[in-house]
Amino acid sequence: MDNQNLVRNLGIACSIGAALFSANGIWEVLQPSISGNLRSDQSIIDPLHFRIEMLIFGFLCVPGFFAGQLGYYLCATGKNWFAKLIILVSAVGAILYACGAVIQVVTLEQSSLFGIGIMTTVWFCPALLGIAALFARTVALWKRLFPFVLLVVPFIAFPVFISYDLPRFGALAINGLGWMIFGYVVFSEAKNDKNKTAS
Repeated sequence: MDNQNLVRNLGIACSIGAALFSANGIWEVLQPSISGNLRSDQSIIDPLHFRIEMLIFGFLCVPGFFAGQLGYYLCATGKNWFAKLIILVSAVGAILYACGAVIQVVTLEQSSLFGIGIMTTVWFCPALLGIAALFARTVALWKRLFPFVLLVVPFIAFPVFISYDLPRFGALAINGLGWMIFGYVVFSEAKNDKNKTAS
């Protein structure tokens, strides 16, 4: 498989993971598995539903997000030393996220590994890859800036949903939409590389 096909497939995987992420958020709104807030006083009211969601998050959504970051690393960052370090951290974060998901499936209790995985792979690493892309200047400016949207959206969406007493998991659907677009960013860059090669 050549690099262009790999990047394209990684972008597709990211968008699929993001669609499942949004679907999980909508499912949680329509049929809650958790009552209370997202912190220590939460309670599981539908264990089977909760376990299914954790497995989807840990083994389909976040691997998809990491796939998108790997594709972005390959096509947008120039693969400099900083980007190599960030993609390594993101990979570790994705593994921790998956391990945290398994712990939560088994124990029905929160795992700090899950939180660490969210912070690294889902929030901060994409923005840091965006910084690498800004310096590399190998893709369009909006594609270099878009990873910062992935960091900003959760910090806006969740407080807004909570402040207005909206189902907080609805914010996941919005967050997932951002990752779907990110998957498209990666996919489209593979197509652009193909066009450049052809010309």
